[in-house]
Amino acid sequence: MKTPRISALLLLYAVLPAAMQAQTFTAAKIEFDHPGTYSQTQLESVAGMHAGTKFTVDDLSAAAQRLADTGYFSDVSATTAPGRVSAITVQFNIKPLERSQMLRLTFENFVWLMQDEIKNALEAKAPLYQGYVPADEQMLGRFNDALTEALAQKGVMAKVMHDAYEPSLQRPEIDVDYWVVNPSVRIANVKLTGVLTDLAPLIQESIDSVGGKVYSAGLPGGKTSEQILAPLLNAGYIDAALSDVSITHRDG
Repeated sequence: MKTPRISALLLLYAVLPAAMQAQTFTAAKIEFDHPGTYSQTQLESVAGMHAGTKFTVDDLSAAAQRLADTGYFSDVSATTAPGRVSAITVQFNIKPLERSQMLRLTFENFVWLMQDEIKNALEAKAPLYQGYVPADEQMLGRFNDALTEALAQKGVMAKVMHDAYEPSLQRPEIDVDYWVVNPSVRIANVKLTGVLTDLAPLIQESIDSVGGKVYSAGLPGGKTSEQILAPLLNAGYIDAALSDVSITHRDG
């Protein structure tokens, strides 16, 4: 992964005396140029600077480094707007990676966790996580640990793995799929309601097509929902869709 460019400059005077390098300043306001989809709260949290924060030149450089270390930016720089030492505006100029430069995450069979629980677990490791991550194998490995810990909190002792998949006609992006290796998650039963009785043969075919198979909500093209709909779509019911999907899991 390309290392982002980082710079930090304190713009108080035309020439900053050496004695001021260790001087402490107070941030009145934190500004982020080109924040992309990241919120002010997220960026301040990662930088470790908020209105009222006291900092030195070295602290400002460290804040820029923290943003760069996330891997979510190709360029990071930090400056200050001219003003009083006791109330100074800190300005970060950041360039977020484009989605095309990142990896999209999918989650195959985490039936014990709600989507928000998965998101919260990953944000604890990567506060800027929004469904996409930089190509950073260490970060991807930390997500294995985060998901394992989240499952353990549910009483599920699991082994979590991930793998990357190159783009295809069905998947235009590079996907990294996470799945629970153990315990294995298989489909015991499918119930479809709200369909016409005339479609009973196709519905039975749908149910039979997934019974006993491994459950998947991960990569497009292999999802259980797609397998269920396949007999209907193949029969010409191109608007067939699943709604109000709920999952009940049991041990054994």
